Amino acid sequence: EVDAYGIAVLDEARNAVMPFVCSGFGDGIYPVHELVDSGKRVGFEIEFITEDARYPFHSSPKAKIPDAFSDGEEQLAEEEGEKDWIAAAEAGDQEAQWRLACRYQNGEGLDRNLEQAVKWFKRSANAGYPKAMHSLGWLCQNGIGLPKDPQEALRWYEAAAGLGNADSQNNLGTIYEQGRGVPKSHAKAFEWYRVASENGSAVALSNLGKFYRLGLGVAQDIQKSKQLYEQAAALGDLQGINSLG
Repeated sequence: EVDAYGIAVLDEARNAVMPFVCSGFGDGIYPVHELVDSGKRVGFEIEFITEDARYPFHSSPKAKIPDAFSDGEEQLAEEEGEKDWIAAAEAGDQEAQWRLACRYQNGEGLDRNLEQAVKWFKRSANAGYPKAMHSLGWLCQNGIGLPKDPQEALRWYEAAAGLGNADSQNNLGTIYEQGRGVPKSHAKAFEWYRVASENGSAVALSNLGKFYRLGLGVAQDIQKSKQLYEQAAALGDLQGINSLG
């Protein structure tokens, strides 16, 4: 069972998963992997769930609920803003196409429509916009709006990573760390995390911290690990904060 954003939810997930967040997995019964967007850890996909009470394991943005307007002016301004985004997207603006796709995906200001989201993501990605490439990779990886296809996800992530997208670079690190559709390689995972961290990914800093702490793909260095966790925590990354606790 999944929520409105396609992210699985789990009974007592806080107790079952949170102690194992740093490794990216659950307790062996509820394996999870991280969901990353715009350089921030936004949640975890839970692969196996219970049938009882549910705990949502994500912080995906919610659609804005408009306040009651006395004169309708603010609501009219928002509607005009939506028209501007659509017009810019239809005129070929790559960023506008990506933002419009995100709004369709998340139901922000528009009715949620994954078909339209995919359409605009593809238009933007095919025009060379890295964030749209990353979004398509994420959709393919998670089977949301598109068939679940690890190889297609890898293709889009590699395209975006080659253009400097830190989210895709970090996700490639996770793919190689876990061996999802590729041979597992801590050395390749470490290199992608390093590149992503240099491009500003707080999540990648935490992942590097974990690799130095455990000696994965690099010589173990506890002091270096602590420094990386501190840098990630300063940027607000949950794993970095928890690892310093």
